[in-house]
Formats: sequence, C-alpha cells, structure tokens
Amino acid sequence: MARRYAYICDAKGRFLEKIWPGSVTVIFHHKENLPKALTDGSDTIGVCMSDDPLVVQLLQHTDVPVAQTSANSSHTVIDYTDAKPMILRTGAISKEELDELLMIVIE
Repeated sequence: MARRYAYICDAKGRFLEKIWPGSVTVIFHHKENLPKALTDGSDTIGVCMSDDPLVVQLLQHTDVPVAQTSANSSHTVIDYTDAKPMILRTGAISKEELDELLMIVIE
C-alpha cells in the first residue's frame, strides 16, 4: 500500500521488506494523491508498518492507510528520500542492528 502514496523503487521496496513490520518509520517523497492536511505542504511523508497484531488485522480488512502522529519516540526514523538511507532518529532498533539486518552501512 505504501507505493500508492510514496515513490518507492524496487531497491527501496526490498529494504522495506527487511525492516517491516516493526518500529521503523521511513521518509519518502510522496505522490501528489495525498491530502495537503497530511503533508503540511511538504514533499515528503513518513511511512511505517506496525507489527501490533490488532493494527495488522485492521489493515488486512481495509484498503485505506491509517494516519498517525510521528511523535512515537520508540520508532527509528530513516530518511530514504535519496539513494542511500540515513537515520534521523534511533529508537527501538539501533544503527548497528539496521546495518547488520540490511548488510549495508547506513549514515
């Protein structure tokens, strides 16, 4: 569903498959089909896929995204608006864990 609203190439999609579901929010450039209220005029949007069983079940029964605040300090936030991901905030998943999981060095 994320590709409906954000520009996510195949390489970035493979990255998401390794980290989701979980406590990682990834920032992408968004497509123009998003309401301005969600983006506040920015050209980016943070996207995450919860690993909470209730949220996963809810999303399996709907075809719309769920908007939430980004104020959750337990989430690691990664900027992937460029060719290489960059950690903006470390949360439940450390930089070292991400480097090992993805077998790349994240800035």
